[in-house]
Amino acid sequence: MTSSILHRIPIQPPIAREAKGIYITLEDGNVFIDACGGALVTAVGHCHPTVIRAIEEQIGKLTFLWSMSVSNSPAEELAKLLVEDSDGAFNAATFYNGGSESVEAAMKVTKQYFFQKNEPQRVKFIARERSYHGDTISTLSLTGGNPYTAPFNDLYDKEHFHRVSAVYPFRNAAKAGGDAAYVASLIRELDDKFQELGPDTVCAFIAEPIAGAGLGIVKAPDGYFEGVRKICDKYGALLIYDEVLCGQGRLGTTHAWQSLGGKDRAVRPDLQTIGKCLGGGYAPIAALLFSQKVSDGIKINGNWLRHGHTYSNHILSCTAALAVQRLIKSENLLENVNAIGPYIEKKLKLSLKDSDLAPFVADIRGGGTLWGIEFSLEFVGKIAGFFPIFCYQENLLAVAVPGTPPNDDLSFSGIGDYTSIAPPFNVSKEEVDMIIEKFSRALRNTLKSLQLL
Repeated sequence: MTSSILHRIPIQPPIAREAKGIYITLEDGNVFIDACGGALVTAVGHCHPTVIRAIEEQIGKLTFLWSMSVSNSPAEELAKLLVEDSDGAFNAATFYNGGSESVEAAMKVTKQYFFQKNEPQRVKFIARERSYHGDTISTLSLTGGNPYTAPFNDLYDKEHFHRVSAVYPFRNAAKAGGDAAYVASLIRELDDKFQELGPDTVCAFIAEPIAGAGLGIVKAPDGYFEGVRKICDKYGALLIYDEVLCGQGRLGTTHAWQSLGGKDRAVRPDLQTIGKCLGGGYAPIAALLFSQKVSDGIKINGNWLRHGHTYSNHILSCTAALAVQRLIKSENLLENVNAIGPYIEKKLKLSLKDSDLAPFVADIRGGGTLWGIEFSLEFVGKIAGFFPIFCYQENLLAVAVPGTPPNDDLSFSGIGDYTSIAPPFNVSKEEVDMIIEKFSRALRNTLKSLQLL
């Protein structure tokens, strides 16, 4: 069948018929295991009956309201749940259709906040190299070193969006003299960037607490975000966390920054985006969470939020997300995330590092149900293009991203091709075993096809 959709990949993707849990059935009857929740989205698996019932009940009552005229109970209840779950970090939320929209919202809210503080000169954002913050022109302007951005480079705003180095301890911490010295150098670089741009012109620093698509699931060393928080406070800028990929339970804590090993009050952001695991794939939804400082600043002198879309706070999307979040609570799924994480790590290391595959696997990193596997730098650009094909032959759906070789001057150490495993929060040990068995076999067949093994 010829598709009338202009797809985002060079081939016609197969068409799915139905799904349940981690299993997706195609039109031809083949059943695949979803190893990474698409783009790391599914939190409670496909077609959980509790979530489906909630959506069906809402569809029969009310399907659309414009948020500038009438609010709705699912949106109000979801915002209340997110605020109450934050241990005082946030006191308000707004809802959008996806991660890019939520990051755009964070940028506009930041600008409005400083405009109303009589600091209109604060117009610059600082992000990190090899970050990923979305797929619109402004969010791509924040994003650093993305291999898919080249066609649009001339459109990016280089006056208002600036970057500092990626946080990539695997290849860089030892060269810097250890984690503490590496963190100190990164914090100095951020301080220097504020000084270079003019401290009173910077409105915010934005970062992923766990670097996702751009680096392959990388945690910052202890102390990094405490240092970042101090720099932002020193210069009066906001700290924004992008947790679209890594937040809402993926690492076994509600917020990814709560898993970073520091005192959580020392690393709390002023604004935070969440997305993928908020709705778990049941409806398009993301959110922006506001600290009291920012929400008060927006409402000062009778003002209001100057941002939104037709489908902001959409009733069906909020219904789906509310059902997903309540299910995570009622079934204690974060407990399973914390329990299954070490098991996933153990199985990955047994299959990939304690086997004939070891020379090809540089690093296994992550936590909970969010894991990155980086392949050896020696084979950069060779594995990513073929690995998903051999996964497909194993009836396993997976993704891989090509790495980047080192710069000629070695100012960038390079990163190998990488892939991710991100099963739902309710995944079982037996399902993990199946995923990793198929994953390992696909990698072995990839290497054989390249005559590397």
